[in-house]
Amino acid sequence: MIKEIMYFERMRPINTNKTIELAKKRAEELGIKHIVVASLTGESALKVAKTFVKATNIVCVRFLPSLPKKLNYKDWVLKLLVAVLAYGTWIGL
Repeated sequence: MIKEIMYFERMRPINTNKTIELAKKRAEELGIKHIVVASLTGESALKVAKTFVKATNIVCVRFLPSLPKKLNYKDWVLKLLVAVLAYGTWIGL
């Protein structure tokens, strides 16, 4: 069995599309139907929703409570989890 690993030289928004493409391929290989996407603006989650089949359950994890107005979420069924960050403190340690 041979598996490939993709490394990016730097973290950049341009890597998002390739990452989603690779994640979709791997999810199809393994039959994964539940995807969790960490996304500050929600834009990455929307890209995932447009790339994956509608039968896939997609959850967007954000820490900002409002959805951006420039993205149309009404066409896509995305679950949204908003997590509150406590800056400067450790929780659960």
